[in-house]
Order: sequence, then C-alpha cells, then structure tokens
Amino acid sequence: MLQAVLDAADSSTPLASVEGFVRQVIGWREYMRAAYITHGRSFAPRTA
Repeated sequence: MLQAVLDAADSSTPLASVEGFVRQVIGWREYMRAAYITHGRSFAPRTA
C-alpha cells in the first residue's frame, strides 16, 4: 500500500500530505487491531 501511495504522488505533492495519509492508514489499522482485541468475539458473524 505504501508503495502505491508513493507511486501516485508526483513531485508537486507536498511531503506533509503523503505523510499525513500514511499516518491515517496506520492509525486506522491500529484502531481496528485494538477493537478486535477488545470486542473480537462480538464482531464475528452470527449463524442462524
């Protein structure tokens, strides 16, 4: 994913913008990791 972001950014893309996007992706990943650790079983699909 990181490589795709870097490939899409051209020389006019501010470094701060690329860094901010990458930080958001990493933050979301960590948020979901914590959510699964905390509430993992309730996220599982329920079968009838």
